[in-house]
Amino acid sequence: MLFVDCDKPRSGDIGLLRIRSSSLPNDGHSGLGVGIDRDGRVCFEITGRTGYVTMTLPAVYEIRGNGYAPGAGHSVTAELTTDSGVRSVVDIQKDKATQVGTGSSSAETTLLKLVAKP
Repeated sequence: MLFVDCDKPRSGDIGLLRIRSSSLPNDGHSGLGVGIDRDGRVCFEITGRTGYVTMTLPAVYEIRGNGYAPGAGHSVTAELTTDSGVRSVVDIQKDKATQVGTGSSSAETTLLKLVAKP
């Protein structure tokens, strides 16, 4: 799994795994914002059949699978934690966005790990 610019074009039915965070410059989270453009967008390209990446990405509210046709894309799980230490593992939809944390009307979450499988 490679960290890439979110503006990288997709190839056919497979694109980028896209994470949205409300952590923006001077918001009290990181102070710098996240993502290449510090706009709250972080993207990964899954370059093999499987892969994983660990991180500490605050205020994540949405993760979009890398498929752009019904059933296309990788199976991905996301490990998240709340500020109070409650951990969860969420299955990410292959070809749609999955709401997490405040995006799913839950507590704010920090993304800790992504795991991709065929």
